[in-house]
Amino acid sequence: MTTSDGLWDQLGASPLIESCGPEIAEVLHQVDRMVEAKRSEWEAQYAKAVQNEQAAKIKIQNQQLEYENRIKQLRVDMGALKDAYMKLEKHHNSRPDKYRRIVHAKNKEIADLHGKNDRLLEEITVLKDDKQRLKEQLKKKEEKFTEERTKNIILEGEIIKNKEMSIERDIVNENMRKLKVKYENLKRALKDIEKENTPPREEAPIATITTTVPKLKLPLPNESSVTPATSEAGTPRSTASNSSVYVVPIPVFDIDENDVNSELPAYSPRAESRLNQITRKYQSEDDEFDAIFNAKIDGHIAEFTDFVNSIA
Repeated sequence: MTTSDGLWDQLGASPLIESCGPEIAEVLHQVDRMVEAKRSEWEAQYAKAVQNEQAAKIKIQNQQLEYENRIKQLRVDMGALKDAYMKLEKHHNSRPDKYRRIVHAKNKEIADLHGKNDRLLEEITVLKDDKQRLKEQLKKKEEKFTEERTKNIILEGEIIKNKEMSIERDIVNENMRKLKVKYENLKRALKDIEKENTPPREEAPIATITTTVPKLKLPLPNESSVTPATSEAGTPRSTASNSSVYVVPIPVFDIDENDVNSELPAYSPRAESRLNQITRKYQSEDDEFDAIFNAKIDGHIAEFTDFVNSIA
């Protein structure tokens, strides 16, 4: 097996490679090729680096020329500025009094402005104090207004309550008047019913009444001093006279129309029907009155609610 001119030939290791066998020789030849490839790559990179270096040198030279041109232009400009400055200084030195007067006027104007600024600051301080005082007064006015408004609300509530109480009082008075009228009507109706159900009372003849009166006979003076206190008929008699005395029993009548223990009239279907009609009539009037009364109360409650919502 022959060896090629490569890295191992340069190192003088060809006899060693041939003595190591074909496999190792092949491996070493592959390594030799890899090294050659890397060498070619490095040489290309080196050539590129050299080219870049030359381009950089050219660029630096161009920039150096450009900077030198700028420096020359700046020197020219500096000379022009120096000439202008010299002219300006000469012009300034030629009229110093004018600029001094201008500076003095400006300083005076600045001093006046400082004085005005101080006066404005004082006025601002006074205005702030006035503003704070006005805020306190406004706060007090608002508190007073809130208090007055609360009092007005309370007074409005009291007025509404008084109106409601007045309306309720009028309604109660009207109800009392109606109840009185009902009472009078019921009283007349009951009297009419009593008249219808009470039979006519028969009067006894006077002669019949007089015949039932017993006649008392008083004892004579010569009769026994012990006389009975009652007659045979069981009626009392007088011992102060010897003449005959008639003792008449007087009937007693209860004329109190409001006595609760008086005897009620007898049952009559016609009277009961009439009484039921009167009761139903008054019941319907009571229901109508209750409906009107409740509607008025609801209306007052709604008005008071609207008033509270409007002032909230």
